[in-house]
Amino acid sequence: SGQYSLARRWPPQAFAAVADALQERGVRVILVGRDSDQTGDVVRAMRGSPDLDLTNQGDLATLGAALARMDVVLTNDGGPMHIAAAVGTPVVSVFGPSNAEAYGPWDAGQPPQEWPPRSNAPPSMSRHTLVRLGLGCQPCFYRGHHLGAPQGCATRECLGLLPPRLALEATLHRLGQAQKIGHPTRMPYA
Repeated sequence: SGQYSLARRWPPQAFAAVADALQERGVRVILVGRDSDQTGDVVRAMRGSPDLDLTNQGDLATLGAALARMDVVLTNDGGPMHIAAAVGTPVVSVFGPSNAEAYGPWDAGQPPQEWPPRSNAPPSMSRHTLVRLGLGCQPCFYRGHHLGAPQGCATRECLGLLPPRLALEATLHRLGQAQKIGHPTRMPYA
């Protein structure tokens, strides 16, 4: 989620729980990012190891090439989310204090699917999914066109209370859609 607002980061233990659950289902897990992104904390929190750890490997072009080969990318609200969307890879993005409508993954004007799905929401044609709790205080990072609280609130309940199960469900949903479309040159990565 970049260095500007660390408040946008979902806890590494939550990412690790999703990675473990995906591996239990036969999904290959690839970790990308920098040490400053807490990737080491994710690895230490996992029961096993990622299938491939690309921490600190390459530049932005390399990251884009790696993300383009994945069937889905699970990420925080940050740069890799936008790069994955730009290269056409479905994104499952965890949103907390920032404005998902303004800063979510772009998909040719299609709003991302909300997860958990709302019963009254129209079907989304987007390749991307936003995972968030939808608390009344969200977003607090940006409100409209004004900067709110860059570090979020003191408790950051919007991320701390977000169960890994929701991100897992959304990721499995996107993987199922990707496999239905058929990517013969792609392996199921998360």
